[in-house]
Amino acid sequence: MGTFESSRDITIAAPRTVVHDLVDDFRQWESWSPWEDLDPAMSHEYSGPDRAVGDGTRATWTMTGQQNILMKVLFAVMRMDDRLGKDFEKGLRQLKARAEG
Repeated sequence: MGTFESSRDITIAAPRTVVHDLVDDFRQWESWSPWEDLDPAMSHEYSGPDRAVGDGTRATWTMTGQQNILMKVLFAVMRMDDRLGKDFEKGLRQLKARAEG
């Protein structure tokens, strides 16, 4: 089995604490996630602690995982890095706009 990785990054001209608060609290993701506007009926449920850990003004969004032969072919044919990358880039732009806002 192989692995895949898709990653994008952006520099945000905002204090680390602002960026950190937007990324660290899942409730804040609704204000910048690229997937929020895909389904107007989407609902959210949160449990557990309000915050995680992390810091920085350089934001990198990476997805990694395992893939079997079929997934490897589909990933290449469907150009999944391009598809995921567009969503990551949109989300990072929206995060940047919200943080620098």
